[in-house]
Amino acid sequence: MVKYELHSHSIMSDGCETPTQVVRDAKKAGVRLLALSDHDSMKGVEEAIEEGKRIGVTVLPAIEIATGQDTYEKTISNIEEIKARGGRIIALVRKGDTRILGIAD
Repeated sequence: MVKYELHSHSIMSDGCETPTQVVRDAKKAGVRLLALSDHDSMKGVEEAIEEGKRIGVTVLPAIEIATGQDTYEKTISNIEEIKARGGRIIALVRKGDTRILGIAD
């Protein structure tokens, strides 16, 4: 079974490590598939992918998008960047204790 981590942050948002170090730490923990999912930023994805290729960790480009009335323009920009990179939109919506997972093309 492949060990994976689908929620990680680097210094490109609120993490403490560079994207390269996040990938190295994942490798040390036995992770083989890692999603770098910084808040509203994909700036560290290329760096993480390169390090992943070098050390044998598959890096899945991801982003944790803030949504809401005040973030509409940024949200649309993030979605456009994901689609331009060939990505898919996977959303987890929380309302109280209810969670809804959706995938959109």
